[in-house]
Amino acid sequence: MSLSTTGPRVRRWGRWRRQEHAVVIERANGACEGCGAHTDVLEVAHLAGRGNVISEPWASSSSLCAALCCARTWVCSIGCHGAIDQGKDDALRDLLRQRSITRMAKCLDVEPGAYMFPNPLDGIRGLVRLADERGVTPPGYVRLDSTDYQEQPHGH
Repeated sequence: MSLSTTGPRVRRWGRWRRQEHAVVIERANGACEGCGAHTDVLEVAHLAGRGNVISEPWASSSSLCAALCCARTWVCSIGCHGAIDQGKDDALRDLLRQRSITRMAKCLDVEPGAYMFPNPLDGIRGLVRLADERGVTPPGYVRLDSTDYQEQPHGH
């Protein structure tokens, strides 16, 4: 069964991702969550997703994303987003992941210190497993059921 690239399911997923991105940008309040620089140009960076490291919906949740400056922000720099995506600043990436552990732990009402491992990605994985065990999804996320995979007839 192949998934459609159009239809109600895709539109609902797109709305949810845009909503989460808006939460991240609002949380940043105009400042890069990496270096603190104030800018009008911030990008939403996935701190544990995109490479199938953490599955959706958590990978795109505001808990596991950060608003970061980018190459469009600076003339002679790749910005914090480029630095973590290109593996040029592992310390910054790990710091941002530790912050995401704190946010996600708050969502799950657990102590974040219990998930602060030397590799923060291990802590994030543990929190996602806990969320799955509890049947918890990110705030504002609505689980899609099997009827969302079926195309609706045109005109309905």
